[in-house]
Amino acid sequence: MIYKKDANFPYPILSSNTFAYDESDFMIRVSFEEDGDLYKFKIQDHLTSEFVQNLLQKGEAQYLLVIQSKDTKFFSLDQNNLQVEIPKNRMSLSSRTSIQMHIVAKTDISFNSNHELNQFYVQLKTSIIVPKFSMLGFSNI
Repeated sequence: MIYKKDANFPYPILSSNTFAYDESDFMIRVSFEEDGDLYKFKIQDHLTSEFVQNLLQKGEAQYLLVIQSKDTKFFSLDQNNLQVEIPKNRMSLSSRTSIQMHIVAKTDISFNSNHELNQFYVQLKTSIIVPKFSMLGFSNI
């Protein structure tokens, strides 16, 4: 699923269009090329949250690339290799194809040490525990 509008979550989400984080942001740029029988997507991320970067580095969170065309496909990405190659016979692209990157928890995540949240969450953050497999953030489209 690609989030095109504001979505409500029961906990703070890192996104360009939410205000849960004071100064942090998460955006991507995608370059695309065709190479024989493959589509190649290379992603440049702009992630300014140290809290979320730390989760990715420790393996407590992961990037998930979502490509939505006629159908929707999900690709787990290595933080150090933000690219995916897809055989052309496994995906059809169109002018309406959308791409978004999600950050997903690989374990239960406590927000107690997240010092980037806005003032609303300061007293609540000790009680915020995001369950495994839950969304932590999503990029622009």
